[in-house]
Amino acid sequence: MSDLILLIIISFVIIFLAKVIEGRGFGILNFITVFWSVQIIASYAGTVGTYEWRLGGVTWIYITLGFFLLGWYFGKSIINKSSHLTVTESTVEISDSSWKILFVIIVLGLIKWGYEIALNGFRLSDFFDINSLAEMNNSFAVSRYSGGSAVNAITQILNIAVYGSTIIGGFAYNFATSRRQKRLSIFSLLPAFLITISVNTKATMIGAALLYLTGYFISYYTLHKRGVSVSIKGILYILVILFAFLAFMIFSMMLRIGQLNARTFSIVMRKLVIYMFGNIQSFDVWVSNYANSLDYTNGGMTFLGISSSLGILNRVQGVYTSLMGTSSNVYTAFRGIITDFGIVGGIIALTVIAVFSGASEEYNRLKNGISVISITILSCTFFFMTYGFIISPWTYMSYILAIVLFIIWLIFTKNRSSVFVKDREVELAQVEER
Repeated sequence: MSDLILLIIISFVIIFLAKVIEGRGFGILNFITVFWSVQIIASYAGTVGTYEWRLGGVTWIYITLGFFLLGWYFGKSIINKSSHLTVTESTVEISDSSWKILFVIIVLGLIKWGYEIALNGFRLSDFFDINSLAEMNNSFAVSRYSGGSAVNAITQILNIAVYGSTIIGGFAYNFATSRRQKRLSIFSLLPAFLITISVNTKATMIGAALLYLTGYFISYYTLHKRGVSVSIKGILYILVILFAFLAFMIFSMMLRIGQLNARTFSIVMRKLVIYMFGNIQSFDVWVSNYANSLDYTNGGMTFLGISSSLGILNRVQGVYTSLMGTSSNVYTAFRGIITDFGIVGGIIALTVIAVFSGASEEYNRLKNGISVISITILSCTFFFMTYGFIISPWTYMSYILAIVLFIIWLIFTKNRSSVFVKDREVELAQVEER
């Protein structure tokens, strides 16, 4: 109990410092610190009576978050002191062409879903029958883990559209000027939803949701020059979404087993507890028992999608295996960071990332319109630090290429967007006084 209280106190301190650095609203740094603090506390509270804890890994995460805050603050300070830009009240409108491109990408994602179902011998009509859907899910799961699923270059290319549409959709939402555009933004999640409910890869929906959230947070800051506004209504709305998402994941996991009954529900709930809470515990044990004797891979594990494609490293199914004392084979992205650069080197690497991210955020706040470089840096950092509760997202080429697609869309959008600056300019010094 004393350890849990200590973890809560440290978490509150880190969250408070992030709030001081970010200022108004619930910003990118706020989300990252709250996200990891909740992960640590929930994981410890959910598994402490069942699995061992050494707290070496947890200590490393807290120290890293502390240096991450310092790096972020330093990055913001560099831009703040060196820039002669002014903060101006402005409105950015993206062109109709950008929305049309988003629509095309969503359609490509839907084609991927239908094509993959047909490629594996199923029909779209099976999707509308609960028994056929359960059989489809079970069949895909068995084929995937036995290495017999039908995958080709077409499905892999179209998979980029599945993920690319979500980050673009999330980013575009705040630029929407009509209900039709807002609906299109939300529908960018549809390909991932259909793939999860039929092919049953839960990581697909998790990745898509976090990419959408990434785009939303970055574009909100781009437009409003501050973090997202938080209200009681907004918190309740978020809780409803989280509950619906959790219910959907439980349903999809039951379909994966192939039966919808009380026994299956019980099995899924046990698996879900480990899936949600086992990552920090496993990382904690790995750091405490195994991280001192490593052959450093110099970025290869964090960017395993690239290193494995080039033949530098070999990626096996699941990437990692369970170790003695761990609750699962999920160790967060931090295992890859430490494997690449060491315990101290990993902290330095993430601090450097924080410096660039803080500088990008401050530049984005001062600049009118769309800054492709700063938005890309912030998006990569946000997605890495959120999807990283599982593993580095750069383990998968689909995510890497989705970011590339997003950059291409940003460049196109920037060249065709309109920036309307209001008559009144607000000097940076005046904004800071507020």
